[in-house]
Amino acid sequence: MGTNSYSFLSYKSAVWIIVFLMMLLIFTIILYLNFPSGFNQGIYHYQGLVLKNGGLPYIDFVEKKGPMGLLTYSLASLFFGETIMAYRFFDLIILSLTAFSLFRLSRLNHSKIISFLIGVVWLRHVIIDGPGNTGDVTNIITLCYVFLSYHLLKTKKTGYFLIAGITIAIACWVKPTALLIGLPLILFFYFKKVKSINTIEWHYVLEFLLGMLIPSIIFLIYLLLTKTFYGFWESVVLDTLFNYSGYVSRFSTRTLFKTFWTFLNDPILRFGGILSLFVFSKNLVIKLIVIGVGLMLFVEGRFYPYQYSILWPFLTLGFVEGIIILIKKLSKKKASVLIILCSIIIVFPIFKTGTVFIRSGFLTNNFDAGQTFLLPDFKEMYYQRKAVVSYLEHKISVDDEIFVLGQDPNIYLELGVITTCRLAREGFILTGELTNSTPKHLISWQEELLEYMEDQKADRVIVLKKLTGLWIDVYSHRINSILYDNYQFEHETEGHLIFKRK
Repeated sequence: MGTNSYSFLSYKSAVWIIVFLMMLLIFTIILYLNFPSGFNQGIYHYQGLVLKNGGLPYIDFVEKKGPMGLLTYSLASLFFGETIMAYRFFDLIILSLTAFSLFRLSRLNHSKIISFLIGVVWLRHVIIDGPGNTGDVTNIITLCYVFLSYHLLKTKKTGYFLIAGITIAIACWVKPTALLIGLPLILFFYFKKVKSINTIEWHYVLEFLLGMLIPSIIFLIYLLLTKTFYGFWESVVLDTLFNYSGYVSRFSTRTLFKTFWTFLNDPILRFGGILSLFVFSKNLVIKLIVIGVGLMLFVEGRFYPYQYSILWPFLTLGFVEGIIILIKKLSKKKASVLIILCSIIIVFPIFKTGTVFIRSGFLTNNFDAGQTFLLPDFKEMYYQRKAVVSYLEHKISVDDEIFVLGQDPNIYLELGVITTCRLAREGFILTGELTNSTPKHLISWQEELLEYMEDQKADRVIVLKKLTGLWIDVYSHRINSILYDNYQFEHETEGHLIFKRK
């Protein structure tokens, strides 16, 4: 296993590559730990603070993510503290486990030095790829499927199918659509290996299903014992089904362009990885997982950068394997030039991000962290959040009840407060229109949110301005009456209106 040797990438000649990449990785990690919180990071970190204060998911904070991801990333605030650096440090642990799994996967066919380079290149790539948009529970799904690839490709041992079932089930309890990633593997096994019903080795099928059941039973017991099952059913199952309806129809030229743009952000590694994987690699398991990720993206239809992150470890592996094949076909001199050029191009994003820090004055008070967000809407959210926090941070105490009628939980985090309203970031449920297809749980949430504001439980209500022209018609008068009769207008920022209780 992993006995391949390459003259150019011998231990002595590769020292400079290792040192260079490790220096970049350390520099990248330092920057990563100091990046501000993005939208998704705020959700999971806020959930952690709710748990820390005795609350429960789905009851004291409504969130539409599965318990595996929600509870795992909540550990950041429980174990490491309430700062965003604590959250990113915890995320770095998850990423490091994935890098180690990728190293083990690479060792099945490559030497230690090649496998190490693959792990380091991927880790540096993923944590610099828009740090304001990463740190999502998707990282757990990535870890699961990198480990699954390693598990499926190594020598079969006792519990082979059991462990595979457990791994896929854990990913599904992060996000149900993660099952789609493993679907091509399951279909391939069925159509290629099963000639008739009599050829099925049922004890392996039962072993796999048992593996799928074990995490499911554990999570169901947790939900029942904590009496959070109904909240989970509403916010994860019903609301997910309602929101995912019609997403596939959005798979259009626009979404294809978004995908192309995401790959263009690092074209050599991403386009090169796809081409190398499907042209040079003979690893069918990894190819099927990549196809499965594409299937998941198609069904979800959202195409945010962090959702593509499941692809990057496999594309990194494919890219390096393609480079190795080319090196073996070239002369030593040409191979050296190829390695140097690819190294420069691969690390280009770090220089691009570095220029942002230099230009903004990283070591001065002029540093503008908002520039680190790649997506314009996240960048806008960051600026709007800072405007609210800078106004309120010296006007409130930790005992004040603050409510954000919007969607950014980072406002609570930066102000150091937790609202008693479990719909802490669900302001958008009061927008749009009511139809016969509007689910009952959503109508119930709308009424609960309005009653909370009518009871004047919040000392201050922070309203996202873009919502004010989008209220549901039947609620519009009631919302305005609550805001201007029960509260008094206090301050306006670029993105929010701040009301103070009378």
